[in-house]
Amino acid sequence: MAERKGLGSPLLSRTPSAQGQVSGIYPAAGRRGLASPSQVYLDQLRVTEALLARDYAINQMEGVCASNRAKEAVIAQLRHEKENLEAKLAAGSLIGDMDTECCKDNDALRKSNAELHARLELLSLQSEGTPAMTTMLSPTMQHELLSPSQDTPRIPSLYADAEPPEAIMQARFAVLADLPTPSDLPNDCLVPILIPTPFSLQDFLATVTGSLRIHLANYRIFQESTTRWGPEREEHGYYLTPAFKCSTNPRVVTAHRWHAIDLESEFNRPTECFFNRQGKWYYAGVYKTFRLQDIAPQEWAKLPAETTQALVKETIAHRKNVSPQTIYEVGQLYAAGALKAACVGLQCIGFNDALYHGLLAQADVCAKTGHWRGPPVGVGLGTGAIWNANAGFGQSLMSTGAAGAGGDAGADTGPDDSKAFA
Repeated sequence: MAERKGLGSPLLSRTPSAQGQVSGIYPAAGRRGLASPSQVYLDQLRVTEALLARDYAINQMEGVCASNRAKEAVIAQLRHEKENLEAKLAAGSLIGDMDTECCKDNDALRKSNAELHARLELLSLQSEGTPAMTTMLSPTMQHELLSPSQDTPRIPSLYADAEPPEAIMQARFAVLADLPTPSDLPNDCLVPILIPTPFSLQDFLATVTGSLRIHLANYRIFQESTTRWGPEREEHGYYLTPAFKCSTNPRVVTAHRWHAIDLESEFNRPTECFFNRQGKWYYAGVYKTFRLQDIAPQEWAKLPAETTQALVKETIAHRKNVSPQTIYEVGQLYAAGALKAACVGLQCIGFNDALYHGLLAQADVCAKTGHWRGPPVGVGLGTGAIWNANAGFGQSLMSTGAAGAGGDAGADTGPDDSKAFA
């Protein structure tokens, strides 16, 4: 019975020994030392059962291995698909970055194209009395004295495009240093003309009478922001003025035209000049002008903002419908060299002592009477056109001779005249 409980196989449960039919055979066989047929049969069944168990285990292992191989194939496929998706995402991100860069480049090109069209429209010259575009864009003019005299030297050639701005400025100062100094300059400090607000120098000069009006038939006012004086000899200097100006056609409001400013007509013409310093007016002396090297594009970039703004404002002073975009475009034309800022030398040739003391006496009379504004300007006094030179570079000026660091200098007065320095 112990053996039947240990075997638990269905095959052994049907054997004769399992059913109790051979209970007397085993002891007899054991006593004789021979295996009975039942014992052999049981051994065969055990072997068969072991083989079946082995085959079953092998079959199970084969199933597990097949399942593992299938799962590994699925994992490999998923990994491959993941790599493909990552590659596609990376390619899509790169394409997106390229599209963004292309959009930025397109916007920049579109903006640049619009600016170029605006500049072309601004530079379009009307056929009526306007110089050709090639005139305005022509090579730099000859930078020599146009009517040289004995006291005014010829200007050497300055290669602005090949030299830095500092070298060009020093070359101009060298020219000014070679100019002779008049012998009649006062040794004492100049006495200012104190004009109360809101009166201007033009209002005061309109009050003069007699012979003083003859001396003031042609006078000029130095402006600080566009005038520069020599560092060593401040009697001489130069000022900047637009070589071309834009105005609106009176018949067509939307049509604008450019005019070349005639600076040559005023060269070597003696002119009484004034300057403003710290709100006080001074008589500077008698000056004549001559042509210096025009401002090069690299110099324009180094000019103070107040100087460039004054030149741009003067360039389009007689143009209607001026917008901030127009001011910006004109400044860009100067920076590119399409528009020129002329440089006019200032040579002091004398000092009118009678006019100087006469104006001081007239200022005392006006201070006592309180009448600082005279009658409308007549033929004898002239227009008193203002120098639109504002090249003030922040340099302090001497109070003797032709000193001139001015402030406002009444730059808002005076009509435009292409033959004057306005």
